[in-house]
Amino acid sequence: MADSTVVASRLAAAQAQTRRATVKVRRASAAHLTGLLRLSPTERIGHLDDTELVTTDRAALRRSIQASAFQVNFSRARHRVRLWPRGARGRRLIAGFARALLTPEIALLPLLVAIWLGFAWNRTAHIATFTRDVPILRAGPDGRMHRVVLPRGGSVIVHRGWDGTLSARRWLPGWGYESVPLAPNTIVWGWPDEIRPSR
Repeated sequence: MADSTVVASRLAAAQAQTRRATVKVRRASAAHLTGLLRLSPTERIGHLDDTELVTTDRAALRRSIQASAFQVNFSRARHRVRLWPRGARGRRLIAGFARALLTPEIALLPLLVAIWLGFAWNRTAHIATFTRDVPILRAGPDGRMHRVVLPRGGSVIVHRGWDGTLSARRWLPGWGYESVPLAPNTIVWGWPDEIRPSR
């Protein structure tokens, strides 16, 4: 009985001593980790297998190195992003663009765009207003000609031909589009004041 009591007391003392030693080792490891975290990431890599660190502190050191490497890579990538490269590469790009712009195909491009814009402007209808009454002859559905007067102040869509001739187009319900040649002195470009849209 006395022997079992001695053994139990010795066992309790050993367990307490083990707990104290474990706490001491963990505190020493934590202090050592704090010192290592003050080092640069490249210096920390040499301490990944440090025997003075416990397993959890080694994992914390590994995570700090990974986080630092990500931050360094991200900051370098951010500094590398430029709208235009510098140095010899930038000069080569400028020279390449200049050579490309001087090729006949690219040099003719502004001329082609100007021709297309002129054609589009010429074929675009414009609003005009009659400056006086304009009498016209209109063929009716029965084939007979009717005299109709387009009133002064009325608006009409006007097309300009390549030869400078003007023609008015109007939609007539039940008849379709009507195209009437116009003299330049019978219209003024733009909306009449009474129907000008508000801006």
